[in-house]
Amino acid sequence: MILDYFDQEFIDEFLNNYNQSSWFYKKDIFDPNQLCNWSELNYIISMLDSYNDVLMLGEREIVSPYNLFKDKKKRARKITNLFNKYIFNGYTFVLNGAHTKHVKIAKFCSDLSQFLCTNTQTNLYASWKDSSSPFGPHWDERDIFIIQLEGSKKWKIYDFADIDPINHKYVLNKNEELLAELTLEKGDILYIPMGQIHLAETGNNISLHATVGIHRHTALDLLDWLKDDLSKLPEFRKRMPNINDKDQMEKFVAKFFINLSQVHWNSHKIYNVMSHLKSNFKFNSILNFPYIGIDSFESYFTNEVFVLNHSITYEKEHQHGLIISNGKKKWIVPKEISSSFNDLLLGKPVHYSTISREGCENGLKAQYISKFCTDMIHSGIINIYN
Repeated sequence: MILDYFDQEFIDEFLNNYNQSSWFYKKDIFDPNQLCNWSELNYIISMLDSYNDVLMLGEREIVSPYNLFKDKKKRARKITNLFNKYIFNGYTFVLNGAHTKHVKIAKFCSDLSQFLCTNTQTNLYASWKDSSSPFGPHWDERDIFIIQLEGSKKWKIYDFADIDPINHKYVLNKNEELLAELTLEKGDILYIPMGQIHLAETGNNISLHATVGIHRHTALDLLDWLKDDLSKLPEFRKRMPNINDKDQMEKFVAKFFINLSQVHWNSHKIYNVMSHLKSNFKFNSILNFPYIGIDSFESYFTNEVFVLNHSITYEKEHQHGLIISNGKKKWIVPKEISSSFNDLLLGKPVHYSTISREGCENGLKAQYISKFCTDMIHSGIINIYN
């Protein structure tokens, strides 16, 4: 859970800035040992089978060690010398996808993904002497959550290139307004929303930091859901004419937009939309074995917290509750606990006491609620969240 890393005051402040797309900086708020240190980075690199995800960033170029040595044995013998050569010339070492290579980083990404209900991923950046990024002042299509793990790094924050960016076609002006200059020390955090221009410089100190990329949903993400929803209607399953036939294509496209304009939004579909968005975010679950030790409805979960299996999606409302599915099988969640289950569908961990309290207030017996939770675990619908 995100509370394993931050106190509630920081979480509230972060959410406030996150919801307003406003950058912020917090000093000495994170314990780097919860993520990665120099020795752990050294171990990660020593265990890599391939160097596809490794880059060396210089002031004017980006070098991929993987492309320099196609021969695996030759690469194994010379890779250390290669790293040292670039490091001592001021290059920054980058390990992309670090959340797939280190369990502590994987857990942090998983917890942050669950908390924000969106995709996250982490890259590690290590510098040993004065260096500058070849990117120069730039902006990203995702939010970035920067955690200084060792040493220090200088950052410059500029104004927004675009408050709602979707690509990198924007050309930076020479007169972008500089908002702040910061030096992140060990344990400091900097949050920069997508579209905001920034620049990183190492200075004369060594530095190791993690950049956690956070995907921000936009209206474009609804198009995937719309495509899935419209596939149920026969007029949207019609075959296109020959695309070289201009007259027929004009008629077909015109009819498509007429049909689209006649599609009406029903508010009861909102859970379908939210479930679709949730089902499209993937977080590293580390490893989930079936829970062991629950044999009957007499088991109780007083201190347990549940999360939904990522394969479970919302289907539709039912007179007795919510219909959910894993794509092959369907289940009905009693309407008496539907509010708690909607939170699970949104990717939120839910405490058993919340489900139990809602169910009891709506007339369910405690024994039935316990049995229902047991059955959901055995069916792979929910997992106990550790």
